[in-house]
Amino acid sequence: MGISNGMKAIFHDATHGFYAYHLANNLKQHCRKRCDVINLYYCDTYAYLVEEFDRIMFEMKSIHSKVHGELVKVGIQKFSHVLYLRKRYHMMTTNIAESMNSYLLAIRKLPIASITEFIRDLLQRWFHGRRCNTRETPTF
Repeated sequence: MGISNGMKAIFHDATHGFYAYHLANNLKQHCRKRCDVINLYYCDTYAYLVEEFDRIMFEMKSIHSKVHGELVKVGIQKFSHVLYLRKRYHMMTTNIAESMNSYLLAIRKLPIASITEFIRDLLQRWFHGRRCNTRETPTF
């Protein structure tokens, strides 16, 4: 049984997404002299509004239709944060620093003891939730 078949059998709800980094590296190889295309790709990948994503994709199509076609072929929901089918790591990011920063924005002005307690509680809830999910996962 291959890895993808095993993943489908065990993790029924798992979705597959491409890493923006790997797609960007492919773009850099194929469009070495087109910084505008690579910059648009990054803007599109990290767009937070569907309207913004659509506008940037339209601009990408007008300046480099081949890259646009390849991105659509890959599946825009696999690399776009705004159109990804699920949340990544409980938030729309794969970077733990960004995840923590987004949670800590509201409490930054509290005393350090309160911030530390908030972080401890947050991590305990995350790890407990993942542990419970893991216990329910069938194994072979």
